[in-house]
Amino acid sequence: MEHTSSRGVLLVGNPGSGKTAFISNLLCSRASSKFIHNRILGYHFCMHSDKGTQNVAKLIINLANMVASTFLEYSDMISSDSFVHRVLMLHSNCLQDPEWCFQDGLLTPLKNMVKQLKQPRYIVIDALDECSNNGKTEILNMLKSKVQRLPRWLKLIITSRNINTIITGFDGMQILDLRSDDQRNLDDIDLYLSLKIIPLSFDSKQNKDILFNYRQQRTGEKDRDQSC
Repeated sequence: MEHTSSRGVLLVGNPGSGKTAFISNLLCSRASSKFIHNRILGYHFCMHSDKGTQNVAKLIINLANMVASTFLEYSDMISSDSFVHRVLMLHSNCLQDPEWCFQDGLLTPLKNMVKQLKQPRYIVIDALDECSNNGKTEILNMLKSKVQRLPRWLKLIITSRNINTIITGFDGMQILDLRSDDQRNLDDIDLYLSLKIIPLSFDSKQNKDILFNYRQQRTGEKDRDQSC
């Protein structure tokens, strides 16, 4: 994704497959991809239990504030351009027409910046399937309608459950399926246990037992799969 023309990545998977853990690691962990980690402009986590995270106006305004904290030129636009200021400062504008607000308050000013970036920057949205509010899918609709209008250097990283109404219509987005039984994911867990978790124990026998039991469990799962 660092060097492709895609508009970003839509990471899909079942509940418990590690989507949010992946995003949290990307945002917070020093072990995550430095290229992406250091170039994240903004992020948003949706939750069924928190209606505020499903509010499309709050999403747009929060993203604008995060982007402004990184780009001085965009920050100056919000302050000096009366139209851009009015678009973002009136909460009702973004509630009534979120697509217009997202376009004129964020995307168009970014495209109009004098210094256009050569390296990609990223906006991260976690749990898009939890962004609906009372059956309304305003955040989903807005992202789908604007994904092709992003500046070429701006990409989306989105996670969601594998729901057809969500994954269809994201033109130009690369769709990746995060499977908990993927051999590569299992190998990553094995490596993580070996290098990060197990060294925390001072009991060498306990270390070996932990890793042995985990690998035995993996072997048993493979045998069951092959017998089906």
